[in-house]
Amino acid sequence: MAKKNVRVKRESVEGLLNDLIKQAEYINSCSDKTVFPFTVKKLWVFGSYLNSEKSHLGDIDIFYHLECRWPIEEVAEMSNYYLERDQPHTPPGDGGILGRLEYPETITLKFLRNKHSSFSFMPFGNKKFFKKDPERKLITKLIYEYND
Repeated sequence: MAKKNVRVKRESVEGLLNDLIKQAEYINSCSDKTVFPFTVKKLWVFGSYLNSEKSHLGDIDIFYHLECRWPIEEVAEMSNYYLERDQPHTPPGDGGILGRLEYPETITLKFLRNKHSSFSFMPFGNKKFFKKDPERKLITKLIYEYND
């Protein structure tokens, strides 16, 4: 499905970022791993938001770093738990093994998004940004950090 063309006024971005941070704080305040499978460790904003000359933004680009609350040996069990809990929803993609394993992360990102279509999430360290230009200097701004 193609992403719709989102335009965001700069003056509304601060409120959206504050909402995003509140969502992250709520996720992290819930210690029950069956409610939220990940904690939100860090959030960064990057892209057009950091260019103060732009009055309208295409979207709000967010890098995220999540940490799984489940022990690594229980990751498959975790994915199955959430898939069974959330039936009849289907996992992302074709429902194959990767879609099943990514589903718990999708739950966390969906809650973070809080129905705001303006956010574009990218896992921090994603090599896609640096594939064409390995020397690329990407400017980011840390907006949230969780220290447990």
